[in-house]
Amino acid sequence: MPQRRETTRRFDPFIPGVACLVLAVMGLLHGFYPRVYHDILDIWMLQPFDDPFQDLSFVTASVSCFGQGIDVYATNPCDIIDRQFNYSPLWLRLSFLPHGPIWTNILGLIVMAGFLVSLGCMTWPRQWRGRLLAVLGVLSYSTAYAVERGNMDLVMFIFAAFAALVLGGRPLVRGIAYAAIVFTTMLKFYPAVALIILLRERWRTVLAAGAVIVVALGLFAVAFRDEFGRMAATLPVTWPPGLAWGAKGLPRGLNDVLPDLLTVLGYDAPWAVAARDSHLPAFVLLIVLLLGALGTAMRLSRAPRFTAALDTLSPASDRLLLIGAALVCGCFFLGQSLPYRAIHLLFVLPVFLSLGEAAPPAGRTPFRWTVVVMLLILWELPIRWRVPWIVGARFVPTEGPVFAFVPGSLLTYIAWVALELCWWWVITVLLAVLLRFLASVGGGVRAAA
Repeated sequence: MPQRRETTRRFDPFIPGVACLVLAVMGLLHGFYPRVYHDILDIWMLQPFDDPFQDLSFVTASVSCFGQGIDVYATNPCDIIDRQFNYSPLWLRLSFLPHGPIWTNILGLIVMAGFLVSLGCMTWPRQWRGRLLAVLGVLSYSTAYAVERGNMDLVMFIFAAFAALVLGGRPLVRGIAYAAIVFTTMLKFYPAVALIILLRERWRTVLAAGAVIVVALGLFAVAFRDEFGRMAATLPVTWPPGLAWGAKGLPRGLNDVLPDLLTVLGYDAPWAVAARDSHLPAFVLLIVLLLGALGTAMRLSRAPRFTAALDTLSPASDRLLLIGAALVCGCFFLGQSLPYRAIHLLFVLPVFLSLGEAAPPAGRTPFRWTVVVMLLILWELPIRWRVPWIVGARFVPTEGPVFAFVPGSLLTYIAWVALELCWWWVITVLLAVLLRFLASVGGGVRAAA
């Protein structure tokens, strides 16, 4: 891989400026025209709360209750809707976090500001078409959902962006970046996959830092081992086809709706119920999808045009892409994630937009198409719920894991299957990015490390 020099990054105010303007307008509407605010968000992100930052309020409320000696894993009266605590126990030890309506708004604005600054530190395309697509991504349903809730994945995004941007510095600065990743791992667990970027270092550094990280995480696990089980018992359970995304979504969703689907298509198949209950179709389809994604990713990671395009990236953009690919793929394969976690695609979006403009002409196509697919994903739920609704289709969940067909709902399921396949395409491309990185490991420190 050719050596690339670390260049001074300039803050790009365009994307944060547009987002800040939209947020200001929504803030004014919330204050003076709450009905209009609610109606807009109901179209934009579906089912907003009356007041923003309720996930952030949930965390600070849990910390407050815990400080009063209340078992927040069993009951959480400090939270407005008494949600049982289901985050890392480490959050409960952050006793400096204040709680209350005013502090919730202050902390929410601080988190939003950090998120916008992180976006401004990325390299966005300069052409107006690329800027328009960037705005569509940043103002997407997934981002709106994360911001309106004040979800902690915004904090994970900020820490990950910080790590990616400073990992081109001196050893002490890089050590701080790895410490930030370990800290977020203790807070939300899944950021551990971003530690793949440690492999950019010399093997001596990898082994030494890896040993420290293993010890730190091991001590963390031992210290809170009694609380992990109680935390896991309160985690929300999602059943596809629902709000969440992940590797099991398409196989499990098709498995569960198979009898109803065949009935709608005019086939009476009693065996379908037994097949559904055995989960065999889900298992077979998952294996097929995994093998197909991995095989395609391996071929793509060795394609000369693909690798040549990635080799044109600056070191900082390369790190942002690597961390984004690791976070998205990690979340995809480790379980089902709620929509706001798709904001980690914003690490990938500016890089692919730039490659769609600046990569060698023969290598631009996969990045351009993947940008389109990512935008569909970022706007996934409005597409699934609103587009079929326009033609009279609707989607009604029943009790339990199975979502039933209702008259006219076939189009809704077609849209869901199409968007699930979009996820598999994006994951395949990001796997190719990760495989290309792993193939390059072993040659010592990269430029900018």
